[in-house]
This record gives sequence, C-alpha cells and structure tokens, in this order.
Amino acid sequence: MIPQSLADLTEVLPYRLRADVEDYVHAVDAALPDIARELGITSTVEVRDQFLFLIGVRRLWGAVNGSYWLASNVSALFAQADAPFVAAGDVLLGPGATINQELQILRSGLRELLEKNEIFEAVGLSHVSDVLRWVHGGDGRS
Repeated sequence: MIPQSLADLTEVLPYRLRADVEDYVHAVDAALPDIARELGITSTVEVRDQFLFLIGVRRLWGAVNGSYWLASNVSALFAQADAPFVAAGDVLLGPGATINQELQILRSGLRELLEKNEIFEAVGLSHVSDVLRWVHGGDGRS
C-alpha cells in the first residue's frame, strides 16, 4: 500500500503516469524488507512511508526530467539539421515547439518544489538503497 501523502500527489497525474509511479512504488515496497535487512536498517512505518514517498517522487522526477531532456535533445538535433517539426503522436517536437516550454516550466517548478522541501538530494540519488539510507539519517552516498 502506498503512503497517503504519495496517493494525494499521484491522484492528479494522468492515468498512465500515475499507474507507472504507483506500480514502481509497489514493487519497491515488496523489496523493502530485503533492502532494509542488507543495510541493517529497521524499517518502521514512518521510515517506510517516507521512503516510499521519496521513491514515488523520484520516479515522477525521472519521468519529467527525462521527457524534458528528450524534447530538448530532439529540438537541438532538428535545429542543427534545419528541419521542421516532427509529430510524435499528437505532440509536435522540434525547435520552438510548445512542448519544450511546457516541459521546461514543469521541470523547473518541480525542481524548485523539491529543493524547497529539502528532498531534491534524495530524489537524485542513484540507488533505491541510497534513498533508504538517506531517510534513515545517512546521506545516501555509497
């Protein structure tokens, strides 16, 4: 079961993104006892909820950040080739495409929110075990 704080966050997401985040959190939750045991950490309800919240936010950040860089890199390639837009589904990609500005605003706003809440460092950690270590009081760097 995902923490209520994460459920509140994901309920406003588009279905596919919400399902991706929640499915990932469920998978990590199933592995949590093993991860905690390997690290020698006692996983209390509070630690579990904080950890799973961060895991979900980390997955969301990955989707937003990855989409931003994909659109940015596609636009740069098209600009170098002096090519027009290309349609990817119902989205136009290319230099000056609306999606580029929308993703930049979304990415910047999410990053600002993560930094304001002092969790950007944890969201940027490479490994799930590092996030658990961070929640438990370590810096998460291995």
